[in-house]
Amino acid sequence: MSTIFEVIDSLSLPKKETNKLQIYLIKHNQERDILHSALMSPLKTDEDKLELLKEFLKTLSADLNKEVIILSPLPGTESETHIYKHRCYDYFNKIILESKKHKRFCITGNPGTGKTFFGRYIISVLLKEGFELLVDDASYSHLYLITRDEMNTFDVEVNHDFDTGKLIMVSSPKDLNIKNFCKPVNITIKVYMQIWSEAELEECRSLIYPEFSKDNLHESYQLCGGIPRMIFKCKLSEINKMITASVNNIGTDIFRYIGTLSDVDNYSHNLVHIHTNEEPVNEIINGHIFVNSPYTSCELKFASAIVGDKVFARLKEFYKEETYKFVFASASVSLLDSVRGHMFEIIAHNELSAGKPFLIRSLEGRKKSCAKEQKLRLPQLTIKNCYTVDDIEDGKYCKPVAKNFETIDSIYIGKDYDYTFQMTVGRTHDIKQHGHELLHEKLVVSQQIIPSDTILLFQKIHLKISKNNLSQ
Repeated sequence: MSTIFEVIDSLSLPKKETNKLQIYLIKHNQERDILHSALMSPLKTDEDKLELLKEFLKTLSADLNKEVIILSPLPGTESETHIYKHRCYDYFNKIILESKKHKRFCITGNPGTGKTFFGRYIISVLLKEGFELLVDDASYSHLYLITRDEMNTFDVEVNHDFDTGKLIMVSSPKDLNIKNFCKPVNITIKVYMQIWSEAELEECRSLIYPEFSKDNLHESYQLCGGIPRMIFKCKLSEINKMITASVNNIGTDIFRYIGTLSDVDNYSHNLVHIHTNEEPVNEIINGHIFVNSPYTSCELKFASAIVGDKVFARLKEFYKEETYKFVFASASVSLLDSVRGHMFEIIAHNELSAGKPFLIRSLEGRKKSCAKEQKLRLPQLTIKNCYTVDDIEDGKYCKPVAKNFETIDSIYIGKDYDYTFQMTVGRTHDIKQHGHELLHEKLVVSQQIIPSDTILLFQKIHLKISKNNLSQ
């Protein structure tokens, strides 16, 4: 009786699909026996058998499209790996398999975001596609050559200067690790693993860590941001201790780190996160428009609002002059827009609630440079965090907790005037019309808080209507 592999070979499947089937069936005895029995049925023609194999191949492909992927032990692991499929996996997988231009693929980002898991996932994808892999694991002094039916090791030193095949590096953004690998810029693409959203963390919790409390997840996320390894492996008290230690370790080198990403201290990743674009983004350089592919742009943000406040408090206490200089000196560095904006927002909240004066002008004037400036001074106010419109309290400096809270950054309801404040370092900033209408009953006057280098150039705000409300 013919073996299943002989039957498959006799049916003239494309080599790639034949390899894919053989790799899978070698490791899965039960499925192999069931498929073999079905193929050996005397009632089936060769055409029927081909159709059966094609349907089986579809199920193999679907296996890696599940939300939770279970992988067999790989180099560096002793047991099965359960992986939550992050939203960027499909795109990374696609460019690695389909790109004709690139031969080197650098997967980087904050520690703890799932880069290592993606490395294990892509190994499984490539094996199922029938590729032979040479795997260099940092935990070992040798290489792994993995083929469809065996795994060999080689004790050699690797310099990644291979002339054939595709090279995939999974690493932190430290220059020491990735600089040489990324030198051939014409054949290299560097993509960033995105920080996780709270919704993704919650889905991962329900699928892989059901014993983990939903409330604990929310509290941890509010503190450290979207780093799954920190959230699922550390208690809230441990996370707080790590962040406190990182904040206490801050010096002026934090400005160098967030400006270059090249000198990465271990503590820095607890405080500053790398965010990236999930859609193509146009960038204008010397009048020419360039399109940045998804996951290739880099923007730095504080891990959370809590971390940003802690960092600023530390910098203000010990490095106040350097901090204020950084906010103004970084105006032309797009990489730092978010960090600069966050630090300016903290400065503005502190100054406003402390009763310090702000220069203001109307945005209605046509000639912005001639607009008349006045001073706004609030009384000294107690700061209150608000979760909904109903939490807004008269006579207090109210700060919405949700970052998209009707696109308003703070609210003050006084005896004579009511104010909403929006902090920005840009020259214009939209406001969602629907969100603004929800606050209209409580609020009268709206103010934009901007740096002094932008005040004369800032343009009138635009009320932005979401797609969902266009028909209304």
